[in-house]
Amino acid sequence: MTGLVFDQPFKNGNKRTSVALSLLLMRIHHYDIDGYKQEEKQKIFYELLENTMMKGDKTIRVDIEKFLRENITAI
Repeated sequence: MTGLVFDQPFKNGNKRTSVALSLLLMRIHHYDIDGYKQEEKQKIFYELLENTMMKGDKTIRVDIEKFLRENITAI
């Protein structure tokens, strides 16, 4: 997910693509991000991805992994 966001030529395109593909793959394997449909949860997640993309901070991946570990649930 962060690789698609960080290594991309467009400002916003790959962020949406990486989130859509990641959510699809998680759902195929019966997982989801708890409360992801809530605007606040999406905002936090997108801010983490933007920090990776806009600031070029590859260390933010740890924060994204932490967010996912804390918020992924089986469906």
